[in-house]
Parts: sequence; C-alpha cells; structure tokens
Amino acid sequence: MPAIYTDRLNGLSTSTAIKAPVRLATFTNITLSGLQSIDGVTTAERDRVLVKSQDNAIQNGIWLASERPWTRAHDFDGSRDAAGGTLVVVTDGTINEDTAWRLDGTGPIDIGVDEITFSAFTTGSSGGFPISDFGPWEPSDPLLDGAMPDDFEEVRLTLSRFGIIDSPSLDQTASLELLASYVNATARGAAIYCGPNKIKFSRDITFTKSVKFIGDGVAATQFISDDGATLYFDGGDRDEYTGKAFVLRDLGIATLGVHSSQPLHFHYNDVGTTLRQSIVMQNVEVAGADLTDSFINGILIENAGFVTLQSVRVMGPRSGPITAEVGIKITGTGGTLTFINTRTSYVQTGFAGEGEMEGIVFSGQCELTACFRGITWEDTTGGFQPFLTVSDTHIAAESRCIKTIGITEFNLGGGCDFYGVGVDGSSSEFIAIDITPTTSVDPITVNGKVVGGFINAEQLSVSVPGIDREGIRIRGAANPFESFLIDDMGFRLLTAPIVLDANSNSVVIGEGCSFDGCDTPYVAGANGDDYVTLIDKATGYKKYSGGIETAGFFILPNGVVIANGTASPEGAFAAPPASLYLTPAACYRKSAGTGTTGWVSIG
Repeated sequence: MPAIYTDRLNGLSTSTAIKAPVRLATFTNITLSGLQSIDGVTTAERDRVLVKSQDNAIQNGIWLASERPWTRAHDFDGSRDAAGGTLVVVTDGTINEDTAWRLDGTGPIDIGVDEITFSAFTTGSSGGFPISDFGPWEPSDPLLDGAMPDDFEEVRLTLSRFGIIDSPSLDQTASLELLASYVNATARGAAIYCGPNKIKFSRDITFTKSVKFIGDGVAATQFISDDGATLYFDGGDRDEYTGKAFVLRDLGIATLGVHSSQPLHFHYNDVGTTLRQSIVMQNVEVAGADLTDSFINGILIENAGFVTLQSVRVMGPRSGPITAEVGIKITGTGGTLTFINTRTSYVQTGFAGEGEMEGIVFSGQCELTACFRGITWEDTTGGFQPFLTVSDTHIAAESRCIKTIGITEFNLGGGCDFYGVGVDGSSSEFIAIDITPTTSVDPITVNGKVVGGFINAEQLSVSVPGIDREGIRIRGAANPFESFLIDDMGFRLLTAPIVLDANSNSVVIGEGCSFDGCDTPYVAGANGDDYVTLIDKATGYKKYSGGIETAGFFILPNGVVIANGTASPEGAFAAPPASLYLTPAACYRKSAGTGTTGWVSIG
C-alpha cells in the first residue's frame, strides 16, 4: 500500500481517498465570508470547514474560514483533488463531531464546475456515529423497514446528540430546529431514536427528507405542541424518484391550549402517478396535555401514497363540549389507507376523507366513539373507483357512524357494531350507515355488502325520543348500486332499519337479519319493496321481490341469486346479473340491466 504524504499545514495529500480532517461541517446554507458560528462552534482563522449544504451545490467542498471571503482548501480546489468516494472526517461541532462524510458519485470531480454532494459515511449499523449513542434499537421491524423507498439510505441519530432532554416545561424548539436542519441536509433522510423524553416546541418543525421517529416501546416519547405548533412532514413531489416516506413509532403528541392547528401534518405535492408507501404510524397518540386542550385536525395527511396507521389514538378534550374538529383527516389524491386498531374519541368527526383515494380499510378493533360523525369520505371526482371496507370496528356517534359519497364498492364485514349516542343533542337525525354511490362509473361496478354486525339506537330512543333513527340509507343516483346484500345484521330500536331513495336497485335482505323494536319491519323509502329482495324468516322463508312471491331462494357468496316462482321475473324480481329464476314453464337468466329488468328466457 503506497504511503500518503501530507502537507500538515495546508492539508495537501497525495491521496483523494481520505482528506485531512476538517474542524467543522455545515448542515445549512451559509455565506462563504467572515468568521461565524457553525454547528454551535465559532470558526477561527484558517479553520478547515466541510461545506456540504449550499443551495448551489457547486459551492460545496472544503473551505478555509477567514474574516474576509473564504477560499477553498488547497487539497480541494482542483480537478484532480477529489472523486466519488472521497472521505472527510469532522473533529468538532455540537452535532457533526466525530462523523465522516463521503463524496457522492463515481469518478473525478471538477471542483468549481461540478455539483458536489456528501452523504454520511455508514460504518456497520451506526451511520458514522458511535453505536453507544443509540440505546435500544430494533432495525428488523418489517412494518417500518418496508415503509421506506427502496433507495432509502438512512443516517441514524439520537435526540440526545442534539441536546434534547426530558423536560415537559422547557421550550426545546431551537434544538428541534437544529435536528430538522441536520436531517434535511442528508442525502435521503434519517432514523431518529427518541427515547422516553417529553419535548416541548412552540414553532413549526419541518422535515423535508424521509425520516423515522422511533420511541423505545416502553415509555413513549411525547412531543408537546404549544401555541399551535406543528410537526410538519413535507414530502415534496410524490413521484417515483423524489417521493419521501415518513414513519412514527411509539410517540405521543400533546396539544397545549384551545385549538392547536394540526399537531401532526404530512404533505405531498399532488403530482406524479406512482403511489408509494409513504406514511406509517405505529403506537402513536395525539391528545390534549390537559382535559381542555384541543385541536382542529389531530393528524392531517395531504396527497399521500399508501398510509398505514396501527395502534394510533387521537383524543380530543374530555371536559365540556366537543371542540376538537377531526381526529384524522386525509385529503387530496392517495393510495390505499389502512387503519388497524386505530381509535378516535371526543372529536366532532373521527375520520374524514376528501378527494381521490384508491380505498380505505378499517380493521383490527378500530374504535370511533364520543363523536358526531364516525367515518366520512367524499370523492366526487371520479378519478378512481374507490372502495371502503370496514370490519371488527366499533362506532358510537350522534349523527352518522359512516357516511360516504362517491364510492363504487362498500363492504362491511363481521364484528362491527354501530351505536347511536347522545353527544350534545344537536342532531335531528341518526343514520348509522349513509351511502351515496358514485355517479361517474358504469353501475355494474357499484356494489355493496353488509354482512355481520349490529346497529343499536337504544340510547337515542331513550335520551332523544323524537329523533329519526335509521339503520342503512342507500341514496338514489343516476347510477345507483347494481347489487347490495344485507345479511346477518341486527337492527334495534330504529324508526326505519333500511331506507331506499328513488332509483336504488337490487337490494337483497338475507335471512340472517333481525329487526328488534323497529318502527317499520324492513324497508322504507320512495320505492320500498319494489327494489328489494327479501328473505323473510317470520313467514317461513316466503320470498318477495317487487311484489312477486317466490317459492325458493338461494344467494351465492358473490351475491348472485338462484330463485324459483310461478311467473316471469321481468319487471318484478330484482337481482344482480348472472342470477337464475326458475318457473314451471321456463328458466330465466339475468343477462344485464339494473333492478328488475334484463331477464331473458333460456328455455
């Protein structure tokens, strides 16, 4: 191995592989003139400084500090002085002390002409930092590791390295801003081990690179938002190459004061067509620091790709009237949103979705309680054909448990229960499931299934006896649902269990449904039984559809119906396409159309 000869005064070396150490390194844009504070240390004349975060990347490199305009170091000022892979070690600074930085790219660099970028040099698993800085660390979590882009190269940091301590009363905004500046200056982002700290901040803190905030899983880190301050995650342009991913685990967000804005705010520009896994939250809580502290949106996500929230809790003030507006709000264009064991309470709306999203899934013991509205989702753009799937979910609301506009598929699985509860008695009606289908797609693609659940308005019937209490309302539209199956549902103390507006087609009520103490036995609305296929337990499996009685009836898992009767079903029997209807004289197949039309004799 050849020797490396170095002019120790000027830093001149025969090697481009490893440069003579620098004293300090920047992580924000600076003025290349005058002695100044960098990374918490005031520069001295002729200090070697690694400048790596200039807005104009051509200016990056090793410079000599001076009271006058700075000059480039002699070992970093020519076309043969550096190449992709050149290493620079930093010896001082509050944050960058004892770190190493690698010049990005391959081949030689023409200094003063080429753009220059540096990334933290990774050694082992510590990202260039001593392993002792990390404390407990779990890099093998599949939920977290799978959330980041394939080319994500993380620097691993700790809050303690930035002087952040456990103190709920100390304003540590400046330290968090320092942390954000450092992360935003990395090539692709950082993973930050937080530890069991309480951290108060009073100004918005913005992260523009991919980041993982990881607590220790025992005593969650708590960020305390004062004066409406927000932890803001700016994903920039959400496309295949610049999309950024954010992960939060084992964290708490506490709000101070009445109506903080968005304690957690994730934003992506609405550009690009590639929807990437972009946001993962696991074991995160957003709540007031006191019983009266509130917020507008506990968590706000704009134009995200794919979102997963697992064991996330958002809770508004538990004293006095409900002033927190929305627990979790997602707007703009997005991918599939998955909520697992996610809970909201004491908010006006538990979850609010607005815009074009591929689909939303609630499962794994989700709860939305003590609210006016549980789940609301409106998509009138028609860009996607969105679906909503809800299973194993408990919702207690005064006005709506679920309200959707513009979906093409609605699925309610087992383990769901919906309760009408009095919050402040201001609602004039309660509708457990309020569905308005999309009007922008062919109706054959618009389907619904409600199987296995319970709707109970007993509390409302006692506390607000005059209020209208509906179970499921399917609203009319130019292109309503082609088929909608309701089975194994319990309806209790409702003024109307199922309500159909004009043009609602092909609703099948299965034999597993029960209607306990309801004012009307089955269906109300403009068309009533004209658009309903009913399996009636009370009459010994006598079947009705549009007024025609059938002698036998069978529903396949996909909703297709096989039935038999005495007369032609055309204009009388509602069923989805591919259904069969048998009479003594002929066999009919539902070939097309909606509702009761489209039956063709096949022999």
